[in-house]
Amino acid sequence: MKKGFIGPLGDDLPSLIAIMLALTLFFSGLTFAMHTFNQRQGRVRLMRGAVDISRAIVREPVLDAQNDVALSNNPEAIAIAENNGLQFNAKYGEELFGENECDEQSIHFSYLVSRELNNEIKLDVVRICVWEE
Repeated sequence: MKKGFIGPLGDDLPSLIAIMLALTLFFSGLTFAMHTFNQRQGRVRLMRGAVDISRAIVREPVLDAQNDVALSNNPEAIAIAENNGLQFNAKYGEELFGENECDEQSIHFSYLVSRELNNEIKLDVVRICVWEE
């Protein structure tokens, strides 16, 4: 019998602990990196969809939508929102969106536009809020 011999696993135990610690550290770092990447990809997708929706709404040089409902019912903007899993709200005027309409996770755009109102061209502001479903 050899003195200090624990067995085949016992002699390798110190090196196994170091290997397991290194693997745990590696996979936790990899998981963190993937989580960060997915968060940024989601934000980029939201931003790209918001820009496309805004472009569809204010594409014309003079808007002919008479009210906020007509502005939000743009068929091209609705199709873009559905394809990207987004929702949006668009309205005229300087007032901000209410608490239930937009939050910190959404993207807001404001555009100075001209619109036809009572056979007259008027400058106005269009506010667009886009968020994920």
